[in-house]
Amino acid sequence: MHQLQRPVDASGLCAFRVMFGLLMVVSTIRFAAMGWIDSLYVEPAFHFTYLGFDWVKPWPSWGMHLHFTVVGLSALGFALGVYTRLCAGVFFLAFTYVELLEKAAYLNHYYLVSLLALLFVCVPTSQRWAFSRRDTEAAARVPRLSYVVFQVQVAVVYGFAALWKLSPDWLESAQPLTIWLRARTDLP
Repeated sequence: MHQLQRPVDASGLCAFRVMFGLLMVVSTIRFAAMGWIDSLYVEPAFHFTYLGFDWVKPWPSWGMHLHFTVVGLSALGFALGVYTRLCAGVFFLAFTYVELLEKAAYLNHYYLVSLLALLFVCVPTSQRWAFSRRDTEAAARVPRLSYVVFQVQVAVVYGFAALWKLSPDWLESAQPLTIWLRARTDLP
């Protein structure tokens, strides 16, 4: 236990925070540019909801677009280190809300995004490379446990994903990859 509390350099965790935040900004912009906000959340008259979350409903069109703006801006603030935990919390709530709207749009990566955003709210990840604080020696270090929590979370998600892929659908029929590739035969 003592080894988990040992202070270590926070640079790797800060780099992960920046890259994760920027990836979420790009993903949000791509989601809007592809027209998925309207096609997945505004236009359908019926949404497949998760058990116990049928009360979660989409906003009207302007509200969904505003909501995705909040998702993108909170991810940007998070990446830049502007009130990191607050932005991570707003991003977690806003992103998870979108996930709960439509079960048919589920991707296991989106589940991981929600989990990682929640960890960024709860786990001390340093204020290094942050615009809201000065880069001090104290900000450059975090407990080793901060790294371990993220490593374990990613390992658990991808470990279960790997186990799931040992099914006949994946091993014998290459599903759903075959469906996805056939739909994109026009791409080199």
